[in-house]
This record gives sequence, structure tokens and C-alpha cells, in this order.
Amino acid sequence: MKKILMHPLLIVIACLAGFATGVTSPELTQAIKPIGEVFLTLLNMCVLPIIICAIISSVGALFNKTKNGGSIKKMLSLYLFFIALSCIIGLATPLGMFKFFHFGDNLGATVGALMVDNDAQQQASGTTGFQSVVYDITTTATSVEEEDRVSYFLDQIVAGNIFESLASQRLLQILTFFLLFSVMLKYVHDAERELIISFSNAIFSVMQKLIDLVICFLPIGLWALLANQFSNINMEFLAALGNFVLMVWASSIIVLGVAVFFFWKATGLGPIKQATLLKAPIFIALSTRSSFPTLPAALTALDDLGLTRESTNLSVSLGHTLCKYGKSMVFCIGAIYSFYLYNVPISFFSLVSVLFLSILAGMAASGAPSIISRTMISLVLLPLGIPSEAIIIILLTVDPITDPIITLVSTYPNYAVAAMLSAKTEEQQSVLKQAA
Repeated sequence: MKKILMHPLLIVIACLAGFATGVTSPELTQAIKPIGEVFLTLLNMCVLPIIICAIISSVGALFNKTKNGGSIKKMLSLYLFFIALSCIIGLATPLGMFKFFHFGDNLGATVGALMVDNDAQQQASGTTGFQSVVYDITTTATSVEEEDRVSYFLDQIVAGNIFESLASQRLLQILTFFLLFSVMLKYVHDAERELIISFSNAIFSVMQKLIDLVICFLPIGLWALLANQFSNINMEFLAALGNFVLMVWASSIIVLGVAVFFFWKATGLGPIKQATLLKAPIFIALSTRSSFPTLPAALTALDDLGLTRESTNLSVSLGHTLCKYGKSMVFCIGAIYSFYLYNVPISFFSLVSVLFLSILAGMAASGAPSIISRTMISLVLLPLGIPSEAIIIILLTVDPITDPIITLVSTYPNYAVAAMLSAKTEEQQSVLKQAA
């Protein structure tokens, strides 16, 4: 039954049905919306236990073996490589498109007129206008900027009460606490450490069984989630911003291509085979537009490939939480778009500044909802003296069509990292040969 429900053809049919339902039948879309919400809730239900258990068992096992120090350094180096790659591509792609396709011609006048018209129409119909939305979501960010930034940063990563952090799902605080907890396992007795790691492994295995059950409902969950997603697209405004959408998708495809290449080099599996074996986390990323619900399915899929569990669990869990490749990439694209929007000269210094600020902003946006994370681009633009309101509006407008691919960019490189870190055992080689 599971093979039938997870068949790629059935999943593609579910995606097409979601698109057709969202575009043609608003009533049916609203009726099935709770189905998608329940499916997403079931996925999210498993995320925190899996993250905690994966960190405890993986970090505890890694620090238990001195030879794994090199693996940790390699993992951090790969994270840095993919973050830098995403940002560089996010800078180079829009620069090339503006230069060769002349997207910058009359950009300010065109986008400005569209925003004024759309805002006036929304306010006239009694809905919230763009200007008030941007004001509301940037007020908090601005007030934070005016306060002590160091204190604010520490508040985001240090848990004063871990149980309160768990209840509020403050992922950075949870991650910091359990990373420290796992490192300290190195200094307790061997028997006690093995007991804690074994307990974590047992819970992790139970959660994987639960995820296997939830994933069986992937087709119907995709149908409901995608229908709601496509019903929220403003086609008229989106068409006018097609150049920005093209920049995001082109950059994303390049980053994904590099990640697919590294995965192929590590496993010998080609792009089509990768898509088939990793179909569950791929489609969950595209439909939920969130990296965290993909984590359980991703760990299960990578484990089925015979990759080393300790390094895979750690690298994918940390990568999904901290390394927002897609968000950093889109901040770079948005920054270049803003340069042309306001006719600001682009210098080498400004490009380097955007690169580093986008990496920091991407990490700051970790775990934040999409509408809030998009406002983090102000952390990139304000130090350069560029207003952020217009590009925030653009990011929010194109979000339904760009966020799925951005989410995939934020997750897929972690699978490549896991494949490159995995020890090359005879068992793994046998599994990969069968998969190929």
C-alpha cells in the first residue's frame, strides 16, 4: 500500500490536482484547507523530538570518538561553501540579467505605479493595504535595531528556561541548549553516556516509524496544501514582477544543480534517481514551504540509502536549522534589485557588504515565518542606506511562487553534505548499487 501511495505518478497527479483546484475552485480549496493543515501539523509534531534526539545521539557519538574531529570540520566547511555559493549566485544572476536583458529600464516607475494602484484597490475594498502591512511588520524589526543588538542576539540563542523554549518552539534556543548538553556527554561516565545515547536512538526510531505512517498521506496532503497555495497568487501583480521571479528561480536552479552534482559525486546516483529516492522531502518542501517538516522524511530517505546515521542526522538537523541557503540567496537578489530600483551605484564594497550581511540575515531569519523572515532584508539594506519597504512588498507579493523553490534550496544542499560526510562502508556501497 505504501508503495502505491508514494508512487511518483500519484504524487505528480496530486500536485496537478492541487494547482487545478486552487486556480478554478475557491470553494473546494477552502473546504479541503483543514486537511492540509492537519497533515502539516502531524509533520511538525515530529520535528522537535527528531531534532533533539538526532543532536544528542549524533553529537554524543561524534565527540565520543576523537577521530571524528575532522568530520565536524569538514561539515562546517561544506556548510560555509554552500552558503557562500548561494549568495554569490544570488548576486551574479540578477547582475547578469539586468545587464544583458535590460530589466532595469524604467524599473522604478513601473514597480512604483503597481504598488500604489494595488494598495489603493486593497484599501478601497476594505482589506489591508501594502503600506500598512509593511509598516506593521517592520516596526518590530526597527525597534530591535535601535536596541542593544548583542543583547537581542543572545536572547534569541540562550534559553533562560528550556521548557518554556520547548513550549514556544524557539528553535535556536533549543538547538543551542541540546548542542551544549550533547557536548557535555563527553565528560560523563561511559555507561551513563551510552544509556542517554541509546535512549535517544530509541525515541528517534519510534518517531521515524510515526513519520512513515504520516508520509502515507502525502498525496492528499499535497493536494490540499498546493490548492491553498495557488489560490493566494495575485496573477496580475505577479506577471508585472516576472523578472524578479525569473531571477529567483534561475538562481535556485543553479544552486540545486551544484548540490545535485555533489550528491552524485558522493553516491553515484544521477539527478532522476535522486529525485525518485528523495521525492518525499522534495515534495514536502515544495508544498509546505518550510524546511522543518521535511526533516523527518529526509532522515528516513537518507537512512534508506545506507548513509552513516550519526553524520547524516547531525548534518541535516543542523543544516535545516542554521543554514538558510535559500533565504540568504534571495536577500542577495533582493538587494541587487533594490540597487537598480533606486538607481544606486554598485561597487565592489557594496557587493561584499551584501554578501556578508545576507549570510547573517539568513541565519537571523532561521525559524521565522515567511512573512517575518522576508523583512530581515532590512538588515542588509539599511546599513547601505537603501530603503527596504519596496523590496519587502515585492518579496511578499511573489512569495507564493518563489518560496517553494527557496525552501528546496535551503534543504537540498544538506543532503549533499550528508552524502559527502558519510563513511564509505561495504554495506552503503551495496545499498547504493541496488538504488542505482
